[in-house]
Amino acid sequence: MTLMVEAHGFPVPTNYPARTGEDASVAAAAHRRFLAEGINSIAKATLGLGITTNDDGDVIITPPGKAANLRVNGFIGVNTDASVEVHAYDATAAVAIRSESGAAKFSEVQLHNSVIDWNIQNQGSGDLRIRDATNGKNIVGIEQGAPDNTLYLDSSGNVGIRTASPDGPFHVRNGDASSSTPATNADTVIIEDSGAGGLTFVAPTDQSTRMNFADPGGSAPGQIRYNHLDDTMYFAAGNSTSLVLKDASIALVDGVSAPSTFAGFALLYVDSADGDLKIKFGDGTVKTIATDT
Repeated sequence: MTLMVEAHGFPVPTNYPARTGEDASVAAAAHRRFLAEGINSIAKATLGLGITTNDDGDVIITPPGKAANLRVNGFIGVNTDASVEVHAYDATAAVAIRSESGAAKFSEVQLHNSVIDWNIQNQGSGDLRIRDATNGKNIVGIEQGAPDNTLYLDSSGNVGIRTASPDGPFHVRNGDASSSTPATNADTVIIEDSGAGGLTFVAPTDQSTRMNFADPGGSAPGQIRYNHLDDTMYFAAGNSTSLVLKDASIALVDGVSAPSTFAGFALLYVDSADGDLKIKFGDGTVKTIATDT
């Protein structure tokens, strides 16, 4: 609806000059009040709205029968004098800002600057998207009907997947394992399930998947690796492969230097000095199991 002031007996002057001795700013304020009073009369008669202005140039819109108001002065304030571009306030109730569209249409909030456009979209399907509109990419997607706490960040910075009480920096809960509590020296990543659970690595049949154990001295001094090409599992320690699982058999590296004594453990190895299969006990005793003859 467009309100025409002149049509209702309130002519709008093209110039409102200051009277003799009157400051120009005072004249301008009077001009604004003149216009506002005319518009206010029409708004009340046609819409039930109260529209007023003040000497600061604010336009104040008050719905019928309510103390709530909309203030426009370059900023928009709902129930408040805005200090940012849009400011909604209510001292006693929740405040919501709603973007609404018809069925099967998306509504969005656009965040724009000279570098990039980000859009937060409620898609026609009902899914939520955070979109890099500049580069045409959907960065985050949330389908409607997603379970409670699909993604949860607690006050410690811990991330929970399907849990609002993550027990470590990254906690995936596919089911409740009851009162199980992870050890503090092994709680960086937690995978929890109410039944059988697990972790799966997937790769093409001509590639390998691996788990590396790193420290300041190297990127992979320890490693567990599965080669999909020949279905072989490798175990490495100290930057050297020491054990291989192949065709339901255990394979040792053929020919290594005699290991140092490892108290409390027995070490099995193929001695490079003579090719014999030997075992070295925790007290340093060495026995030959089989000879290479």
